[in-house]
Amino acid sequence: MTASKSIFILLGSNMNNPKLQLKKARKLIVKHLSKIICTSSIYKTAPWGKDDQPAFYNQVLKLRSGRPAVTVLKIIKEIEQVMGRVFYEQWGPRIIDIDILSYGQEVVRSKPLTIPHAQISNRLFTLIPLQEVSPRWRHPVSGKSIAYLVRECKDQLSVIKEK
Repeated sequence: MTASKSIFILLGSNMNNPKLQLKKARKLIVKHLSKIICTSSIYKTAPWGKDDQPAFYNQVLKLRSGRPAVTVLKIIKEIEQVMGRVFYEQWGPRIIDIDILSYGQEVVRSKPLTIPHAQISNRLFTLIPLQEVSPRWRHPVSGKSIAYLVRECKDQLSVIKEK
């Protein structure tokens, strides 16, 4: 194991009672990966990339782990599979989607894994809950603050905090 690092993970669901799916994913993450240090609110968000589907519910989690990033990826892919995730189409409906947004200050560019997430700067549904959890977060490659990324993001799709 390497030194423990902060990991930010995005959960998303728009099928089969999405809020319940987020709750199930959080429980499985605690069981198989790490204690959750902090969670954002749940946000109801317009679908990104394919708009003829129900709204998504998204949430960012902050974890700490000493496991290598590729091991964290393997575990979250297993959690998606256990929860019934089926890959129908890119950006299509899903019971659960779990993405690693960042892993400490690491930069990974490999076939199975890109950290920080390649689309992090282009998606408000990711940036807004990430800013809630970590208002001082900086992009590990560009060095830009989360506040700057939110302000400059071209994505205009709705991101509404659930009550």
